[in-house]
Amino acid sequence: MDVEGHLVEEEIERYSLAASAEPELSQVEEHLLLCASCRKKVETSDVYVNSMRRAAAQIRAEEKRAPRWAGMAFLLAAAVLLAGVILIRSNATAPFAVSLAVTRGVGINAQAPAGVPLALQLDVTGLPAAASYRVEMVDRAGKQVWTGTFPGRPAKPLPAGIYFVRLYSPAGDLLREYGLEIGPLLK
Repeated sequence: MDVEGHLVEEEIERYSLAASAEPELSQVEEHLLLCASCRKKVETSDVYVNSMRRAAAQIRAEEKRAPRWAGMAFLLAAAVLLAGVILIRSNATAPFAVSLAVTRGVGINAQAPAGVPLALQLDVTGLPAAASYRVEMVDRAGKQVWTGTFPGRPAKPLPAGIYFVRLYSPAGDLLREYGLEIGPLLK
């Protein structure tokens, strides 16, 4: 008790927390019967203590639910990641390297499988040096089916058929044309 005979904050807190021991508990309760001011302070303290207890119980309950939810979220994320990796791996076919050389009157010697990207390896022997050349692929009817640069990214997968690969200078001049048969490899 303070000098005026009222409860001090520590006594009120212990009482609200039900942590007062005898003989203090008896003295506090006797004082509260007579002092409206201290009763008001205890009521305020009780509201605060009860609010804190409810908040702590809610946090504990959420913590118990969170690991289950977090674990399920982790498993779901891992499953999605695994499915993505499998899908990418199944769709990501390594480019097939095909060497193309200029041949006159001999026919088409270069062959590649259908439906896979093509890493074109073009014979540029005797051509003027350039950082890159423009490349286009056309089908048997002369319709453009792919364009890119050499050296550069692989050509897109194409269906079976006869194709011609045209090599152009940086200025746009046709330098070479190569024949390519796409389908089952015979040789």
